[in-house]
Amino acid sequence: EVRPDLVLLSVGGNDIGVSELLFGVLWGKGGELRSGVAPRIQALSKDLSELEDFVQRRVGLRWPRQLVLVEYYDMAEGGEGAADASCAGRFAAEDEDLRLATDAVIRPLNRQLGAAARRAGWTFVGGVRQAFRRHGYCAPDSFLVSVQDSFRRQRSYFGAFHPNARGHEAVATLVYHSIQSK
Repeated sequence: EVRPDLVLLSVGGNDIGVSELLFGVLWGKGGELRSGVAPRIQALSKDLSELEDFVQRRVGLRWPRQLVLVEYYDMAEGGEGAADASCAGRFAAEDEDLRLATDAVIRPLNRQLGAAARRAGWTFVGGVRQAFRRHGYCAPDSFLVSVQDSFRRQRSYFGAFHPNARGHEAVATLVYHSIQSK
């Protein structure tokens, strides 16, 4: 019987159905974010409990800590370490809209992920949000794919706001150090 040595799991805006609300922030519709995201974050707790049951029954991990759950990044902070929408261009987002996205989505999402990992005995990799500080969407040294790069690479905006190579490297480094210490 083959069993995995490690299962790496990340949960983000697309997974919990808030990506369209986050895109709304870019169009200056931040108010919809607060009312729309809370039920989705609450539903995540149930989804993670179901995932815990599935992992225990079907995946075949010897120890729960072999499932590594990764904290979600924050795209808001620019090079100065504060919310920065200066590059929003044709979007209507302002710095306050990005702060709202952090407060309404990123922080509650990461709290849910950390709580689920503790409850299930999984390894939680924190520090991702901190690693992305000063490397948000509008930062000169951004860790995120821009809308322009997404269109250039795949002819759509669907790749935008996901980590680029440097962002993935930052996350991978945190994961590596986390599992090395176990």
